[in-house]
Amino acid sequence: PCLKSFLSIHPHIQITIVCQSTSHTVELLENREIDIGLIAKPDSAKKLNYISAGLIHDLFVSTPQYISGLLEREKIGREQILSHANLILLDKNNLTRKYINTYLNSWNISSDTAMEVNSMELLIDFVKTGLGAGCIIREFITEELKAKTLIPIKAPSSIKPRQICFAYSKSFSPNDSAAALIEYLKNIYE
Repeated sequence: PCLKSFLSIHPHIQITIVCQSTSHTVELLENREIDIGLIAKPDSAKKLNYISAGLIHDLFVSTPQYISGLLEREKIGREQILSHANLILLDKNNLTRKYINTYLNSWNISSDTAMEVNSMELLIDFVKTGLGAGCIIREFITEELKAKTLIPIKAPSSIKPRQICFAYSKSFSPNDSAAALIEYLKNIYE
């Protein structure tokens, strides 16, 4: 929505959007190959400036059919679903995956045999297909949660929310278009 209103004010500016992992986006920003990235805020990356855009919430979910089949097949209780499910997670180099691995390790739940995908869109699709349980950003599946086509899985504890932000290089001299967008984002979010 903020891009739509920005472009109504600046219709002459061309914006190109590429979807990739936070790690790759940070690398591109630090190398000044892109102007602005929308990322989960990393613990490091001190070469970047950030404009906070809110919080995201990671949530383990699956289809009701997968969960009922797992409960019946494994003869387990709902509190054991996460440790017995076929996990579907982002690839190991992804910042979200590292964050979730830390969470799972704190509860002695292994992700070594997880099916790995390289995008959140694929992760959502595979979980919706009923191939297993995945950790998905709640804000991306609000409709599925409302319709109960995906349901939350009881986890040992809640997963701490993460900050998402627009990032740009501290040493970057933005062109007029990028500077206008950065200023616009600051006015909306700061």
